[in-house]
Amino acid sequence: MKYFFILGRQTELSIAEIEAKLRQQRTSFKTLQKKLDFAIIETEQELLVEELINKLGGTIKIGLVVDEVPNVLATNLVKLIPDSDKKVHFGFSLHGFQTNLTKLGLETKKLLQEKDLKVRFVSSKENPLSSVIVQKNHLLDQGAELVLMKTEKNYIIGRTLAVQPFELLSKLDYGRPARDSYSGMLPPKLAQIMINLSETAPKKLIYDPFCGSGTILQQGLILDYNVLGSDISPKAIHDTNENLDWLANEISLKTKYSVFQSDVTKQGPLGLAISAIVTEPYLGPALRGHEKQEQVEKNIQSLMRLYRTALQKFAEWLDPKGIVIMIVPKFQFNDQVISIDLNKLLPPRLKAVAKWEYAREGQHVIREIYKLQKA
Repeated sequence: MKYFFILGRQTELSIAEIEAKLRQQRTSFKTLQKKLDFAIIETEQELLVEELINKLGGTIKIGLVVDEVPNVLATNLVKLIPDSDKKVHFGFSLHGFQTNLTKLGLETKKLLQEKDLKVRFVSSKENPLSSVIVQKNHLLDQGAELVLMKTEKNYIIGRTLAVQPFELLSKLDYGRPARDSYSGMLPPKLAQIMINLSETAPKKLIYDPFCGSGTILQQGLILDYNVLGSDISPKAIHDTNENLDWLANEISLKTKYSVFQSDVTKQGPLGLAISAIVTEPYLGPALRGHEKQEQVEKNIQSLMRLYRTALQKFAEWLDPKGIVIMIVPKFQFNDQVISIDLNKLLPPRLKAVAKWEYAREGQHVIREIYKLQKA
């Protein structure tokens, strides 16, 4: 079966997460297309797409590829929209090309009406249609969203089956009782991506030694991992406990959590089987973009000392073949970019196996995400 995945802004990271999650689930697959903001993946078995999209942080929509055509015509599209005794809602999203959507929609609507169907064409000022528009206009349960994707050879037509759970993600981010702009700004979607990149089996123990307000731990619990967190800050421990207790009241948790105060350079968990360490450590003082190079380089030297010691501890605490997913900052200021080469800080027992970037427009700090494995 062929599925399409509409990717978030960080497309390479989104594809890496999808492939990691499918491997972790032992799903046999082949990635056929990685184009602009979508991917086409073929699997031997049917995917549980609604369950899958709830576990992915970097995917906006998942659907089934239903046709491949040389041209996009209303006569092709009308065959792919299901009949119903009730009003049929339909809409189109374009990826990789532009066309007159209003004309295409009205032509398709006319053909559907000729079949004696009651129909409503859902459009938006912006294309593609957002997950919010797709869900709130009943395109999944009372009609169809057809996603039209341009490749080098033809047009792929897909029918959306599931969209990102935007209401839940917003609640997990903005609804938490303890949000700290200093230590708790890691987006829940990114935390979820990081956990998935580890390819750790559910129920295993994931540890975040710089837990901040508990975002990684929160998403780990949602993904059915046992989680352990620590931080040097008493406030961070208080906020994490408050947020995780809140989460336990909001949803039924199948796994357990524990949090303790600790300086990662001095002590950590003892006697525990830690399968993965997933963390965003301290990234240094906030930048305004006009700092002197000497100050930035001084900050980097301080971070390198912290990271080197922490990585030595990680190698001690991890199970054999355990994984580290760790963010390292890359600084942009005064038209310059200064990065930290984590490879130079690794102890002999840890090896870097992959690296990705997560960046937002206008930010002075780019997150480099390293995947490390214990030998």
